[in-house]
Amino acid sequence: MIKRTHTGLDTVATAPLGKSDTPAQAQWIGRLRGMPRGSVIGVFLLAEIIFFRITSVHFFTVQNFTNVGTQASVIGIVAIGMTFVILDVGIDLSVGSLVGLSAMSSAIAMQDLGNAAVGIPVALAVGLISGCITGGLISKLKIQPFIATLAMLSIDSSLMLIISNASPVTLDGNLMNDIGQNKLGPLPIPVVIMAVFFLIGHWVLAHTTFGRRVYAVGGNVESARAAGIRTNRYLFSGYVITGLLSGVAAVISAGQLGTATPVLDVGL
Repeated sequence: MIKRTHTGLDTVATAPLGKSDTPAQAQWIGRLRGMPRGSVIGVFLLAEIIFFRITSVHFFTVQNFTNVGTQASVIGIVAIGMTFVILDVGIDLSVGSLVGLSAMSSAIAMQDLGNAAVGIPVALAVGLISGCITGGLISKLKIQPFIATLAMLSIDSSLMLIISNASPVTLDGNLMNDIGQNKLGPLPIPVVIMAVFFLIGHWVLAHTTFGRRVYAVGGNVESARAAGIRTNRYLFSGYVITGLLSGVAAVISAGQLGTATPVLDVGL
């Protein structure tokens, strides 16, 4: 028989103690059961860090952590936007192809116009427009998020192949390269950008009316609507934020590689 332990908002399924458990084991298991799920994950993460620190002299170094942060920056920035979507009980399957389309659009714009300054605005605009379309399909036309975002994934991927003729476009020494490859003091610029957006996202969700209403809509959309919250506005906003941050991620991803390719971040 499985027992369920409720701790705050978390529910952890646990098995009953076996008859062969010693008092020390029983005490340890009892403490583990009483911990929130996030704390349990933190304990295992700490154990993993300790293990790799013991087995590798290079793991617990500033260089290694900056490398990991740089590699995770694109996914981390997109994940911030996805947090708003998931909190509203949605999903966005199109972010990988949108990052690629935004990067390719910016690279082609810079190449055709001969002006490196247009790259970042184009990437952000493409991400924002795609996010608005996705949000409109879901919040206004009431298409299921899985279907709408799967369609946008195919559309973005197809557009990326069409405008690039299925060929990569090189970025030659412009601001996007500087953002993707340089440092701000001791930290890589992508890590700094990711940290800034993490802080902004946390502040919005934890300390603003907008954030509280995002939680309310995700908790029970009908109750939120009955309370006078314009639920469609918050459903729409989640996809817009994700689209905009996908544009930011595209700038970093293309800048790190120094090129935009038709398969860039498609599997993100």
